[in-house]
Amino acid sequence: MFVRRFAIAVLFIVVGSPAVLAQGLTDQIPQGTVIAVQVRGLEQAQERLVAMANAMGDGLGDAAALGINEMKAQILEGRELRGVAKDGRVVFSLAAFPTGPEALAAAMLIVETTDYAALRDSIGGKAGEPGVKVESLPGGFDAVTRDSQTHYFVKRGKFTIVTEDRDSAAQLAKQKTTTPIKASKRVAATFEKGDVGIYVDMAAVNREYGEVIAGFKEQFAGLVEAAAGAQPGLNPEQAKAQAEMTRKIFDGMFTFVEETTAVVASGSFEKTGLALSLFAEVKPDGSSAKFLSLLKPGANPLVGQLPDGHQMYFGFAGGQELYQAVSGLATSFMAQTGISGKALEKQLELMKEAGPHSVAGAVRFGKGLSGVSISTFDKPAAALEASLAGSEASAEAKIPGMKEVKIERNVLTHRSVKLSKVTMQFDFDALAGQAGGEIAAAQLRAFFGDGMVQWLGVTDRGLVQIMGPDAVAARAALDQVLDQKRVIKQDEGFAEAMKRLPAESTLVALIDLPSFMSAILQQMAGVAEGIPAIEPPPGKPTYFGLALVGQSNAAELAIWFPAAMVGQFMQMFQGLGAGAPNER
Repeated sequence: MFVRRFAIAVLFIVVGSPAVLAQGLTDQIPQGTVIAVQVRGLEQAQERLVAMANAMGDGLGDAAALGINEMKAQILEGRELRGVAKDGRVVFSLAAFPTGPEALAAAMLIVETTDYAALRDSIGGKAGEPGVKVESLPGGFDAVTRDSQTHYFVKRGKFTIVTEDRDSAAQLAKQKTTTPIKASKRVAATFEKGDVGIYVDMAAVNREYGEVIAGFKEQFAGLVEAAAGAQPGLNPEQAKAQAEMTRKIFDGMFTFVEETTAVVASGSFEKTGLALSLFAEVKPDGSSAKFLSLLKPGANPLVGQLPDGHQMYFGFAGGQELYQAVSGLATSFMAQTGISGKALEKQLELMKEAGPHSVAGAVRFGKGLSGVSISTFDKPAAALEASLAGSEASAEAKIPGMKEVKIERNVLTHRSVKLSKVTMQFDFDALAGQAGGEIAAAQLRAFFGDGMVQWLGVTDRGLVQIMGPDAVAARAALDQVLDQKRVIKQDEGFAEAMKRLPAESTLVALIDLPSFMSAILQQMAGVAEGIPAIEPPPGKPTYFGLALVGQSNAAELAIWFPAAMVGQFMQMFQGLGAGAPNER
């Protein structure tokens, strides 16, 4: 019963927050395990979790400690777990998916042990206690029965295996060494590096639930077609193009699930926040592996060189191979806007010739949309021409919701940089007149105003694109790019987030979520009733971060959630719009 209670508690805690395993420890996890959950030291993990919760806000650490202690008391029935080191690893493994009590009855608890007898007695009960029977069974394992519930204990070096299934215990005791799960070094390393963790055998998931996944895929295809046909502003041809594009994206996602062999997640409770890592390994000969091989990671140094004062920052180390791979998808996306195929082919060919490498950008929502991006190319001047060619194609096309696209080449020179100007005038009134378009038009106008102005030019840093309403804004943004005096890498919260993410990644994104959410709610408050115009909290910005790292037949998604951000959200929603001076 102890193993079942522990199983339920661990699954409740960890399935919602990713996980860990260790070299040496993975050798103890039996082959055929479909789910394994691990904690690196029950006492240590609790201390680190409480410290992190304390940093999130007053009283949260005490609440976390109280909840954990209550759960421990329920699992152990008031007894103290002994014989386990403070940092000793504890693993719960399942050989079948938890569909009922039978699966949990065959579960195993694998404990890194300092005192086998102390652990056995604290879980099962000590010989001589009322209702407790301790037996040393033939085959070299123990059985402890208390109140008609029997647990079996197998000592394996510094590990102890606990199960309610006698046959499993007998087999493990007979084998002397475990035939472990087939985990690659990358899977084991990800499993190893955090405070808590989870491993899932995705090959087993696909065997067990393959038909269900296929059913979801078919249902989703029908929903995509229905949604595209109902979207205001699209003619039948454009709706068809959008449906095809969306289907390609989600077909790829379903294929990725079908070709994934293992998923591992790890989570570390740091004093300054929660660091998560999600790792997926796929079949080496599938289409997913072929695509992942194009996601070559890079250092993304341009992100830190972007001007400060924005809410969202991103960097993408794509390269030419990835650009070619996604150009077909880009063509499908642009086709739904009404741009001719020849114009698209011309733009994509020019961009290919320019030799794309990496791009970094920053965006801010407020009164309209502003931002800046820097892109590196073998031939940045050719990339500028490709971008302007795309704008010219947009000017000739009948794009839903677009009144006019105006291109002015070399209209502004600042510090020897010639900037071209692209002005996009939206036609939200026309969109509002269509069925279901009124709300969409109001929302788009709230975010973008009646138009958007983009400035493009070539500098020694690469192709610079600036979103700003006028020449004053364009000059100011260009000065920041060229002078590098007020750049985001100097921000404390940004630097902390970047430190917690991989040094090299295919894609990295950092978001000042409190400020971003405040801007969204303020814009929506003017459009929809009942939405409060909440001000951002006072103080320095904090950044939620994520990074995608492509590898050979694998991908990792690293996530950073700063503890201080929880307190900021609490301040925001407690005040409900009562703003205070802030540094955003």
